[in-house]
Parts: sequence; structure tokens; C-alpha cells
Amino acid sequence: MRKAVVQPGQSVLLVLNLTARPDVEDLMRVMAADNPADGADTVTRWRVMAAADTVARLEVAWLEPVYTELAVVLDADDHREALTAAVADGRIALTATDPAGSLDAEFPLVAVSTDGASLTSLTQQAALSCRR
Repeated sequence: MRKAVVQPGQSVLLVLNLTARPDVEDLMRVMAADNPADGADTVTRWRVMAAADTVARLEVAWLEPVYTELAVVLDADDHREALTAAVADGRIALTATDPAGSLDAEFPLVAVSTDGASLTSLTQQAALSCRR
């Protein structure tokens, strides 16, 4: 992950380094151009890494238009603001394009729902205080 962008009134935006995952970057472009009318079916799951209880892992599986899996690792201490905002919003936006370099251009991003209760439980395990 390159960075997390948190702005009031918007979903948390995770800017990802997808150099090793061109399939995910292609999926984001396809979904930005031709997203299914009812949205893409996704499954998300949050986990605390066993080796370090301050590391959160977001796992996303897109079931359509093509099955794709992605895992994003966040240091819970470094990304406390982003995790707290995600608890409140229930969604996270993902992109491979840094919006700071694309202020005048549209860029592909996808939003995935997150289970706020699950994320709250996870942040408590990671010794964070997140309230809805």
C-alpha cells in the first residue's frame, strides 16, 4: 500500500501499489468503465496478523466480473485514522492511482463494503479505540 487518504464525508481511499498485480489494476479499470448495474459481488474479511497484533489485513474477493482476490496490510498504529473512518463509513475505496497526481483527471477506483462490527472487533484486538 502506498498510502491511505482520509477526508471528511468521503470513504477512506487506499492507494495501492499494484505493480505485481496487473490483474487487479485491470479489474479496477473494467469496473470503472462498465460496472455491473447492481455492483460487483464482493466478499471482504478483516484479520489481525498472528505475529503482530497491530497489523490489520483486509482481504477482498471479487466474485464478478472475474474472480480476483487481494489482500491489503495496514499497520493499525500508523493507520488508526483510516481504520476509525472505515468503521464509521462501512466502506473503503481502492485505487492504484495517487489522487495527488491526478487532480484534474478521473482515475479508476472501486469501493468495497466492510463489516463495521467486524472491523471494530479487530481494532479492539489490536488495542485501538474505534467507535461508530
